[in-house]
Amino acid sequence: MGRSGERWTYTASGPVTNVAARLCTLAQEGAIVLSEVTASLLTDTYVVQPLGAYHLKNIPSPIEVYRLLGERRTVTT
Repeated sequence: MGRSGERWTYTASGPVTNVAARLCTLAQEGAIVLSEVTASLLTDTYVVQPLGAYHLKNIPSPIEVYRLLGERRTVTT
């Protein structure tokens, strides 16, 4: 029998979560910024704009950052 009122808390952590948190600080209002890994997975469907390499807090190496512009079929480059 389970106890009522028991609460579980889960926390995401690790390098991917850390990079995601740091990328959020780079995004201007309404923008979506991506790491190189994520951008490479989306380029067939979405248009991404390279923003350059950034040194992010608690990340040992610079990260190539991209901005998502929109769906490939609706955005002209």
